[in-house]
This record gives sequence, C-alpha cells and structure tokens, in this order.
Amino acid sequence: MTLVGYSIDLVRCLKAAAQLATDGIDAEVIDLRTLAPLDKDTILGSVGKTGRLLVADECYPAASVASEVASIFADEGFGLLKKSAKRINFPAVPVPLSPPLEEYLIPRVDKLIAAAKQLVG
Repeated sequence: MTLVGYSIDLVRCLKAAAQLATDGIDAEVIDLRTLAPLDKDTILGSVGKTGRLLVADECYPAASVASEVASIFADEGFGLLKKSAKRINFPAVPVPLSPPLEEYLIPRVDKLIAAAKQLVG
C-alpha cells in the first residue's frame, strides 16, 4: 500500500509502515516535501504498484492536502485503486484546549495502522 504524508504526518507514516511490516504488510511511504508543486507523478506511480492509498493530514478534511491528494485519483488515477483512497485527518470539530483530547484527535500511528489494515484486508 501507499502511505502519503508531509511534515509531522510523514514521521507518523514512517512509524506506521515499520509496524505494518512486522504484520507482513508492505507500505511505500511518500514524503510530499512540497505542496506546490505537488509531486503527482510519484504518488500515481506508487499507487499504480500498490493499488491502495492512505493519506495522513493533521488538517481538517475539507480543502486539505489529503483531500487534494485523494482528488488526484478521482481525476487521473481512479483505475489504479483496488479500494477507495482513505484519508486520516483531524475531525471537523473545534480544537480542544485539553492536550490529551487534542492528541486523541490527531492522525496517530494507531489510526494509520488500523486504516491500512482495513485497506489491505
């Protein structure tokens, strides 16, 4: 499968990929590095090999990097997907003042692993 992230979400994707490997799930991790220009060719090429896409993004779902990456597959790569692309975002709720609640809502490694296993299984 293909995991896509940038900034802190890249770190989470790398940790998730390492844990997924212990369960026999091979994950290619793509570091976006820049958002403009967005490296569509690398993402399309990876999903062309894996057939599955999971994007981690600490932003709200609407108008996020994750929604932009997922939209690439609606426009240019739908036939490459074996299952629908999946996004793990911060939910569309106000950011809580409580650090433990905020930590619970971000795209944590365990959320990425659960979503990846759903896509593969």
